Amino acid sequence: MTTASVSGPCSQTTNATFEAWVSEVVTALFTTIGVTQTADTGQINPTTVAFPSAANTSQGYVIGRFNDTLQATLPVFFKLEFGSGSGAANPQMWITIGTGSNGSGTITGTVGTRAAVCNGTTAGSVTSFTSRYCYNATYGFLGVCFKIGLTAANCSLGGFFIGRSNNSSGATTGDGVWLLTNSNTATGASSNVGFLQSISFDTSTVYPASLANATGWSFFPNITTTTYSSDCSVLPCIATFPYLQFTMQLAVALNAEVPVGNTYSLAMIGSTALTYLSIGWGWGSTSSFFGAALNTTGLTLCMLWQ
Repeated sequence: MTTASVSGPCSQTTNATFEAWVSEVVTALFTTIGVTQTADTGQINPTTVAFPSAANTSQGYVIGRFNDTLQATLPVFFKLEFGSGSGAANPQMWITIGTGSNGSGTITGTVGTRAAVCNGTTAGSVTSFTSRYCYNATYGFLGVCFKIGLTAANCSLGGFFIGRSNNSSGATTGDGVWLLTNSNTATGASSNVGFLQSISFDTSTVYPASLANATGWSFFPNITTTTYSSDCSVLPCIATFPYLQFTMQLAVALNAEVPVGNTYSLAMIGSTALTYLSIGWGWGSTSSFFGAALNTTGLTLCMLWQ
């Protein structure tokens, strides 16, 4: 199984509540959708970890890796940490991607910037909210949309998306891997535009060199009416390796045509139709997705869902 929708609370005022949401993420990633957890020492035990007692504190981490056909020669590793944001009761995760691990919790090789994943300024809730998880080894994609609706309608508490490069037919290639997060720093709160960093396997370099202005991942005009067939307006996103390349794992559509929670099938790149899920504002922003910049408050982010 490569997709999962999991409903549950996300609070961290006691050990039990913190353990519950950390356990959800760890189980979903490494058991339900099939990402491989490494044997690195020192990884978090989600059944015994204590909740954070201070702000901006990491309580532990897991190390994961892809297990697709390219992993042996073009490896993708990630470190995901669990803790608190601007307040002790505010759930936070951080992610770092790279091309290796030292076996004791440090990402090695070509290493990206450690970036905050969740809103960071919103307190958790004992109310249940749905999270979406997808891992597709064939198309080199991992997507997490965490606790949709906790911060605002159609808005997740946080999320992150990792994808391999692909060619014009949609097949994965060895050019590189990209990571999209809500923040460009480990301490930053959420953005309504998101920040993308890419690792080039060809040059062993992270692009851009600084994430200060790393918002150029989407490539679309101000779409306000149907432009694709008679169904919906859907446009692909881009990554840098260092040249620009369209990605087939993420897309942008009109929420009016693909409401949050709905799926559609489309050959985004190439001739093979794939299934995508509309997830709204996918990484913790409480403002409209690209709303102020392009006056496109009706946009929704869509991720591969198969």
